[in-house]
Amino acid sequence: MGVVIPSLSYEVLPLSAIESLSLGTLIIVPKTAVFEEIIKDKKGVIFFRYNDFNDLQNKIIKTFKNPPTLKNISYNEFSPDKHYLSLKRIYKRLI
Repeated sequence: MGVVIPSLSYEVLPLSAIESLSLGTLIIVPKTAVFEEIIKDKKGVIFFRYNDFNDLQNKIIKTFKNPPTLKNISYNEFSPDKHYLSLKRIYKRLI
């Protein structure tokens, strides 16, 4: 299973993307600087060309026709444990 985030605006990072990645769910997102910057290792993400709905359609079809690829590409980038450790480091620097 995957989540498509066909954002037409330049959102900083939709909560749906973070929630999906934290659950190990693949996301399909437009190739914008926002997503490329924040999701540095590109695991758990398939990019489509911004505003190119044919490319989006092709990526969806290709992904769901190959379930092993879908399973292998899903990745737990934003886990609660990683988030907790990140917050803990920030708090320690502030104290």
